Amino acid sequence: MKILPNEANINVVKKDKVSQTKSQNFKKDVSFKDLLDEKIKEANSKPSASSGIAKEKIAQEIIPINLLSSYEEKDVYQMVEGVLSKWERYSLSLHRSSLKECFDILQEIKRDTEKLLTTDLKDPHIEDIVKELNILLTVEEVKFNRGDYLE
Repeated sequence: MKILPNEANINVVKKDKVSQTKSQNFKKDVSFKDLLDEKIKEANSKPSASSGIAKEKIAQEIIPINLLSSYEEKDVYQMVEGVLSKWERYSLSLHRSSLKECFDILQEIKRDTEKLLTTDLKDPHIEDIVKELNILLTVEEVKFNRGDYLE
């Protein structure tokens, strides 16, 4: 089979046309932000009667109702964060401070953890964290009372 010069030129021209159409479809100069803004404008420009309801349903699917925290839940999150901060302070004080200061910090952690245990925790993840903190507290009290940190 012979390839004639005309046939070779036709194939090259066809490949060039295909690559030109692909490059037109995918503009390299368009940034992601511009593309995103364009899609958002398109979505907002299409009015629908149920768009408010649809957006509300989507928001509920993305952010579950139990994570839309009430004032009390925010307090619980802050208490857990405070207990974790005290644990950090405790671990640093074991190497730098006296055992008396370490014991005082451990007692603060115990009071805060007991408050968290008596609080009605609605988030199962926070509940798991509080249980782990209680276990850690118990182990640390045993180690402290046993004298593991005496020098």
